[in-house]
Amino acid sequence: MSTDEFIWYLYKETGYYGYVGAMVGGVQRQANLRVLFERAKQYEQTSFKGLFNFINFINKLRVSSGDMGSAKILGENENVVRIMSIHKSKGLEFPVVICAGMGKQFNMQDLRKSILYHHKLGLGPDFVDYRKRIAYPSIVKEAIKKKIRLETLSEEMRILYVAFTRAKEKLIITGSVSDIDKTAISWGQSIGSLDKLPESEVLKAKTFLDWICPAVINHRDCMILRDRSGIDESVIDAGEISRWEIKLWYRDDILKIEKEEIIEEMNIIKELEEIDIEKSSSEFADEINNRLNFQYPYMSASNLPAKLSVTEVKRILNAESSDEDSTSIFDREFLKKPAFLEGKEAMTAAERGTIMHLVMQKLDLLRVYSHQEIKNQIMEMVDNEILTELQAETVYIKRIEDFFKSDIGKRITTSMKVRREIPFHIELKSTEIYKDLPIYCNEEMIAVQGIIDCYFEEDDGLVLIDYKTDFVTEDNVEKITEKYRVQIQLYARALEKITGKRVKEKYIYLFYNGGIIRY
Repeated sequence: MSTDEFIWYLYKETGYYGYVGAMVGGVQRQANLRVLFERAKQYEQTSFKGLFNFINFINKLRVSSGDMGSAKILGENENVVRIMSIHKSKGLEFPVVICAGMGKQFNMQDLRKSILYHHKLGLGPDFVDYRKRIAYPSIVKEAIKKKIRLETLSEEMRILYVAFTRAKEKLIITGSVSDIDKTAISWGQSIGSLDKLPESEVLKAKTFLDWICPAVINHRDCMILRDRSGIDESVIDAGEISRWEIKLWYRDDILKIEKEEIIEEMNIIKELEEIDIEKSSSEFADEINNRLNFQYPYMSASNLPAKLSVTEVKRILNAESSDEDSTSIFDREFLKKPAFLEGKEAMTAAERGTIMHLVMQKLDLLRVYSHQEIKNQIMEMVDNEILTELQAETVYIKRIEDFFKSDIGKRITTSMKVRREIPFHIELKSTEIYKDLPIYCNEEMIAVQGIIDCYFEEDDGLVLIDYKTDFVTEDNVEKITEKYRVQIQLYARALEKITGKRVKEKYIYLFYNGGIIRY
């Protein structure tokens, strides 16, 4: 069975086609299914055949943000307003047509180029006199310019014919001119001389109005234009059976109307502001006051973030406990440094900390019994392109060795269940993070995400370990202990929820001085 036959069977025989027709936007959905069938039919005519290849093709379109487009469900006779160019309207008819922008000048930019080209007459360049340092159009260029102008006007006239023949019942033409009196005099110069406009007048036209208005200015309904041009009423063509309605609007009139509307609106607003609602005798006074002054009662809940990192929770809680301003609840984004820039500058403390965490994650715990063995493993990471040579040089092997020689390090190597770099998500009540929230926010939950550096299991519970590369002195050990207390508590809480087992011990190992903090 071919792809198009399968799709047709799936939609028609199984009843799915009729099912989507009963859904919201069913007509559009069914049209889209028909388009999919047609696309499948076209696909089968190519060298790529089969349902599998067609599905891959559709998936690639989705991944690359491609779009085959929705089906068109509007017919030519639909009762809707259509906005389209004159070119697009060719072959169509409508009861009422509005031709806008008839006063826009024809595009003659091509005639202003220094070199003109015509497919029959060839090239027409300017003549350049290098001695006098002047340039002027050559005879050939003038001939080509005239030819191009004639062809452009002929094309514009064909476009105007298309626009005028789209209307069945009523044609509305709009356009603007800079000076109606001066322009009307120009339009009336050839009135009454001939049955049609002289060729000279046609060639002088710069807009569609320059063709339309001279042709209708002697119509009996065009008195407004004749008054502007000073034409004698004796030249009126009374034999015309058509009907025209001419209206003129000045820019100042439109601006005046807009200004009056603005003033009227301001007066209404002023009257409303002066109304004393409390003294108003209207039965709707209280209701109006309540609606206009309504405030959403749960605004605090609507401003809560949906997700926070453990680091952000730590900063918020530490800031509240120390009366400091809380940092932004949104994570800062750091772009990864390209490989070709690695080694160009000294690594930051954050980058060195990331490298230490990566090494602690990848080390084989059965081979950390000596300084040399740890160094060998790091070189293997370089060979396997886990680390660069420069990154490997920043690893403080002595502190890693000290860690695994410590009591807690030995317990890790002897444990049968050790997990490292464990991502997690837990839900916390918003009032646990933001202490000043109203009581109704108690049921609002915030997702908290983080990564646990390491934990291992013993017979009587779990032991949690977090690595830190902070600068440590004897004076700030206590401060660092309090700084990470919230974070360690969240890690322990998440770990207990994930595993269902008790976290009996919690530690932080300080790479800077080899110290261990127990909570």
